[in-house]
Amino acid sequence: MKTTNRKSLLTYLMDSQWADEVETLYKSPYATSCIFEILSSLQKAILTRLLFIQQVEANVLLKWFQKQSQSQLQTVVNHLVDLRILYRKQDSHSVQFLMNPKFQKSLQDLILCNVVSPFVRKKKEDTGHDTSQQQSSKDVSFLSQYSRQCWNKILQFLVGLESTESEPSTRILEALLESDLIEQVEDGFRITTLGFQFLLKDIREQVWFILENILFSNPMTHTKPQKRVMNEEMVEFLFELSFCASGVAYHWKTLSETQQNYIPYLADLGLVYLHRSSSVEDSYFYATPLGVTLTRSICWLRDTTNYSSVEDWSNVDAECRIIVQTNFRVYVYTRCTFQISLLSLFIQFLYRLPNMAVGVITRDSIRTALNNGITAQQMISYLQSHMHPHMKGKLPITIIDQIRLWEAQRCRVSTQHALLLDHFDCTTSFEKTCNFAKELGVYLWSDSQKCILVVDETAQQSLESWIQSLEWKQQ
Repeated sequence: MKTTNRKSLLTYLMDSQWADEVETLYKSPYATSCIFEILSSLQKAILTRLLFIQQVEANVLLKWFQKQSQSQLQTVVNHLVDLRILYRKQDSHSVQFLMNPKFQKSLQDLILCNVVSPFVRKKKEDTGHDTSQQQSSKDVSFLSQYSRQCWNKILQFLVGLESTESEPSTRILEALLESDLIEQVEDGFRITTLGFQFLLKDIREQVWFILENILFSNPMTHTKPQKRVMNEEMVEFLFELSFCASGVAYHWKTLSETQQNYIPYLADLGLVYLHRSSSVEDSYFYATPLGVTLTRSICWLRDTTNYSSVEDWSNVDAECRIIVQTNFRVYVYTRCTFQISLLSLFIQFLYRLPNMAVGVITRDSIRTALNNGITAQQMISYLQSHMHPHMKGKLPITIIDQIRLWEAQRCRVSTQHALLLDHFDCTTSFEKTCNFAKELGVYLWSDSQKCILVVDETAQQSLESWIQSLEWKQQ
């Protein structure tokens, strides 16, 4: 079954198939800075001590830390090795560690302040002009509103809500299709099971879910390659974006050709705002608050203690507050039509007032949501994240238990492909075959009186060989 769960950006960097791309990425001081920032304090201490030395032996590294920290040392060092920040050298006498030279050089430049602002540096190489002030700054509130509108457009399209705004761009529609969030039907598009799960995800996970598919596809053909390839230039651009000032204009000419091909996708997602003109000299882009905070938030995708949270402006409805009573009555205080449509996926609404809506959680409404692929935990988490202050952050336990019970009722009977064996020559052969199936771990059920055995279908060849050898021995 497909899922909306995605690997974090750090997990991608640890993947061995992208070793060359990661080596290139570490040449960027912006990528190095972001990655260094999200490491643990123990990892930062190790890298800081190795910053201006060539290598260190493992036993010396152990002496750098107190005894209470030494137990964690192996885990954090292995993590740095997986990220290819540290290299491990082993000989017959000792084990030594040294820092990746590219990562070390970038980190040294950061410490020594040898790094200029992103995009401005690229412009200076061409014309020597200061690009950050050539265009009057857009207000940060305007850029926040722009990001909110972009996400409203995408989410309202997924939930099937008719909006006064135009539907998402062709680029985003193709990205949604490639992500399996929607499917094409005769009369247009229809949300998939994966799409329903996507709607209840956190904003940072939604951004990364779509962005991941864009970064691993061809911008000209919009198709995924057979072998996934990391576009390290665009990943580096995301790191650079986190060093931009929201509300400041950056010149279009500072972007490479690849970045110019991809940046319209980022604009559709609300990460940047484009000020395009017939003249390239007068074309600019602005980093939105969502774009500035994105990279750090997707590095630790499901670890809420290690990322800087995306601020309230990114929520399509920061004013939604929900009260859930033990009689399954639900009171939603909001003026947002989208929020009501989203909650109607698992709540049956009875009536709506200008600033609130009243509904009820029923077995049928929960079953409909479950059939659409939404899990009980996703519904519970969504209600808890929008609790009214009067609820004191606690969803009634009776509601939680009942939603999970309704989900469990759908799993009372499960199906499994199996292989049925009968017509054994004798009881002895049947019993030996049962014991052999149990040893293999493929035994499912048996009837000793009728000599019928049911095993997992994956064991067909093994059991056929076993029965043939058993018959041969009996002969």
